[in-house]
Amino acid sequence: MGLLLRANESGNKGVPRLQETAESIVTNQCWTPESLDFPHQVFHAYRQRLGFSKGALFFREEESFFSPWLTIGLDCTSRRRLQRTPPPEMAQIPVVEVSKTYLQPYLSGREWGLLEQSWAFPFFEEEQLWGYLMVFEKPFEPENREEITQDIHVLYQHLAPLVAQSRFTKNIPIPQRIQASEKKPWESGIVLSVSFDEVIQAYIQRVPEMEPYRAAKDLYSFVAQTAQALASSWVLNGSTMTFYIPEDSLLDADLFLHQLQGALSGAFSPPLELSSLPFQQYRWPQDASRFEQAHPGVL
Repeated sequence: MGLLLRANESGNKGVPRLQETAESIVTNQCWTPESLDFPHQVFHAYRQRLGFSKGALFFREEESFFSPWLTIGLDCTSRRRLQRTPPPEMAQIPVVEVSKTYLQPYLSGREWGLLEQSWAFPFFEEEQLWGYLMVFEKPFEPENREEITQDIHVLYQHLAPLVAQSRFTKNIPIPQRIQASEKKPWESGIVLSVSFDEVIQAYIQRVPEMEPYRAAKDLYSFVAQTAQALASSWVLNGSTMTFYIPEDSLLDADLFLHQLQGALSGAFSPPLELSSLPFQQYRWPQDASRFEQAHPGVL
């Protein structure tokens, strides 16, 4: 049986039932390309229509390489090998069959041996490939091909421009150390070390198909962008970011954390419910030695 029939027979086994048309999917979703869970919106839209149980959504990570943001049904070896891979050959059409030979280096022996067909659903805008969904199984039966292809074209026309506009095509780097002035050391102010472990876990619980590495990287990049308007400098160390707020700033620690938490919650659609961000506060330079003991090698 093909994917369409298997999905309809799956009941409550985790594969979406194919009840919505592409038009209803496009109309009923509030699309938010700047939100951190926008990749899930795209992934879920195609899953609603195709019902696939094995696939991956790719965005560009470097100039010629793409990496999966969300995956389902793939083993750990395949998910690791698919990182930073060149895209398959694709025309500017909504769906393209992918050669099994192309995938051999990127799938585990088990996954490749089980593979019968694979299909790519690219997102082109102004002749530029911004991302693509890859499904590692048959997306339709011959008798359903015309209907499904028409619906995929509707999704493509609506989502390709949004993918091109999204934060996930801008290759925002993770900051390691960014300072207002490399020549000017920290002076009097407040230093806050904030842990984002709980936020990352809440992110992954909201979007279980999200690759954990991508969830962390996207979150840190978002926080760094937000912090540009709130703090003079910050340092990323593991899952902790350290922020320096100068003494003459209009922000105190409570207001900084309130604004940061509000921005994080609002970066999801619907907003993510977050408890208070765990943090440690230091006066600078009075608490410099205590900071170094708690965070050796950060500065």
